[in-house]
Amino acid sequence: MAFGVGKKMMRRRRKGRSKINGVFHDDVLVEILQRAPSESVARCKAVCKRWRDLISTRFFFDRFCGHHQLSGEEECVATRCSTRVHLFLFHPHFERQFSLDFLPFYESVITSKFVMGYCEGLLLCDPDAKYQLFYHIVNPITKTWVGLPAAPGFGADLDVVVGLAYYPDPPRPRFKIVRILPPREPRPASEFEVGTFCSETGKWIRRMVTSPKPITWTDFMFMPPPLFYQGYLHWMDSQMQAILYDVENDKIPFILDPPAGAAVPTEELFCFGLCGGRLYVAELHYATLRIWELKHQRQGRPEWSMQRQVLLQEESSIRHGRDWLPVISTSRLPLLAIHPLDINVVYIRIQDEVISCNLRTQTLKSFCKVPPCNCTMSITLPPWPTSIPQIQNS
Repeated sequence: MAFGVGKKMMRRRRKGRSKINGVFHDDVLVEILQRAPSESVARCKAVCKRWRDLISTRFFFDRFCGHHQLSGEEECVATRCSTRVHLFLFHPHFERQFSLDFLPFYESVITSKFVMGYCEGLLLCDPDAKYQLFYHIVNPITKTWVGLPAAPGFGADLDVVVGLAYYPDPPRPRFKIVRILPPREPRPASEFEVGTFCSETGKWIRRMVTSPKPITWTDFMFMPPPLFYQGYLHWMDSQMQAILYDVENDKIPFILDPPAGAAVPTEELFCFGLCGGRLYVAELHYATLRIWELKHQRQGRPEWSMQRQVLLQEESSIRHGRDWLPVISTSRLPLLAIHPLDINVVYIRIQDEVISCNLRTQTLKSFCKVPPCNCTMSITLPPWPTSIPQIQNS
């Protein structure tokens, strides 16, 4: 009897869904859903396959962003982490939602670095940056997190280089963590021990990986986390050399020389980030700002392409806020971040102030104040929260 009632209930639900789908055409659904908060839009994906597919389209993405005006200059949130500040850049739309204090280990790690990587709005955190054995995948908007099985210990107190890759592929998104053990000696090496974790298997796997030429991994220890782009994790060392790790095939196919025309940099004078779905590196050498795009070819080696070269001292470059130019022209200043949505905007640190440099409006202006920092994460939070993929039981 109970089974029969269950079947009736299922028929009623299917009938109700078909009525909803019959009444609301796609254009009407878009008109309604684009007005909802991002959390509600995320929940609406579970209504049915049609709604999920519609919400996942670029058309809906553009309409949602347009309605909520997610295209203006980003806001800045600074999280104090010991001598480092992780600077998260995102739209005011998310300001009230963003936090990290919901993490159970937050109070115990607030005086140390604990954000190890990020990808598509998800953060890779570890309460113990020294050993990095207990990682957590965190969504700072939905305030959800999941702990991973303990990473295999490398048997020594050594820093590791780690990156996060996220694949939104429907119907089952997934993520992968790549954890590289640098050689014990600081000299260059071509073979490394790597630990990888995949949400599909729920297991850590250790393997040896070789590179096309020797790498000095110590140059990467204090650089920002790698960026996942076009299937590769991209690391950059203090000399703007880029290492590309093929996440699917677990190999290092490319090591790229610094962009042509780059000055001899130090780790603070350049930054790299994703902007509008493309990967850029920007360099500030006194008052000269250069921006390159890393272009991935369908086949062959990725190449750097110069996109901007601007002498900020020229009046045709900066018309507003020129009072900042004397210190920019005579100092070697840290370039903190590239705007996540506008390649014409970069952020410069002058003592405890972050200065916004907008090439489009030809403006330099104070953006916010932060403590001294050497770790900046320019993050574009998705228009609706990224779901943390389910981890398969190991």
